[in-house]
Amino acid sequence: MRYDFLSYAGLAVIVAVAVAVGIWQIGGPGQGKREKRDRVRYDHLIELQSQVRCLAAEQGGKLPDSLEDTENCQTTAAYDPYTGAAYVYRPTSQLSYQLCADFETPETRAFYSRAFDPTSGCLVLDIRYQRR
Repeated sequence: MRYDFLSYAGLAVIVAVAVAVGIWQIGGPGQGKREKRDRVRYDHLIELQSQVRCLAAEQGGKLPDSLEDTENCQTTAAYDPYTGAAYVYRPTSQLSYQLCADFETPETRAFYSRAFDPTSGCLVLDIRYQRR
């Protein structure tokens, strides 16, 4: 009888340790929530990329000075829905620009494109290479 109890107790300890290690490895539910919020931020930057293309087309291929809505070019993704902070649009040359957000988990790059710089939290883009 004592042998059965020790076997079950040992198995329970092994399972508890395995579960704890698993949660520690993936970061638990908090990490998942941070990654989900970052996915929304990233999707907003992609939407703002479309806004830049639209505004540049209205201006004959020239990058806009700002991402103000026009009659033909409008976006709903100008602000981070979790912090209320405005996303950053920064022209870096006549044809290149950055769209930036404050990401909580920039090191988690599973959904980011090659244009994403996790150090700065910016998409680094060039209107010459964008598809319509």
